Amino acid sequence: MNENNGIRCSNKTLSMEEKRNYCIAWKKSGMSQLAFCKMNGISKSALYNWNKECKKENRGMDFSPIALQEKLDKDETGMIQLNIECPNQIRLSISIPEYRLITFIQEIGYATSTLW
Repeated sequence: MNENNGIRCSNKTLSMEEKRNYCIAWKKSGMSQLAFCKMNGISKSALYNWNKECKKENRGMDFSPIALQEKLDKDETGMIQLNIECPNQIRLSISIPEYRLITFIQEIGYATSTLW
């Protein structure tokens, strides 16, 4: 998406997916909107409008935060039995090595949340 990859936003009409990808890339970059736009050859107003469209589009998705049990059970092999309960009544029970726990929680949190 940036000049370093040789890809620049042209005057063509972008799909909603392309707009969403720019918004996600900007959020992940940690850059200011202006710096990100300059680097990617897009106008700040375009990114602002795309971000607004994405927020509107995501309002009806009803993603729910996950809740983890307070005490984790670890068996003799070092595997943790992780029970996850979502507000929408979905329950997951997963055995995972202790060293993977933090990364797994970060990944599932990212997968179940929206950027807006």
